[in-house]
Order: sequence, then structure tokens, then C-alpha cells
Amino acid sequence: MALSPFLVEIARYILDCSAKGLSKKTLSSYEQTLKLFARYLEDIFEVNDVKSVTGEHVKAYIRSIEERGQV
Repeated sequence: MALSPFLVEIARYILDCSAKGLSKKTLSSYEQTLKLFARYLEDIFEVNDVKSVTGEHVKAYIRSIEERGQV
């Protein structure tokens, strides 16, 4: 099973952060947050490529987590 382009980019980002010496807890938090965002984009907007993400997608995600009381 191949990884989605979004998950590949998340893995690259986490690897880069790891190379910068961020703690395992921070890396885990970043990865979890980005995967939740990726899942939201795929479920709501059918976006699975980082290059397709717009500012409006980010704003909609922030609104959705604010509505759930998580911010």
C-alpha cells in the first residue's frame, strides 16, 4: 500500500525536524497534528496533495477545531 503524497511530505518534515534535534515528544505532537489536518483535508475537501492546500483550507480547519472547542 503506497503512502499518500501528503503523508510522504509529513514524513519528510518530521525527518527534517528530527535532524534539527527536536524532542521525541515534540516530533510526535507535530506528526499527530499534521496527520489530523491531512485527514480533515481528505475527508472534507478531497485534497491529498500538499500543493493543493490553500489558505482557505487552513482557515476552514481552524474554524472546525475552534467549533469543537479544541483551541
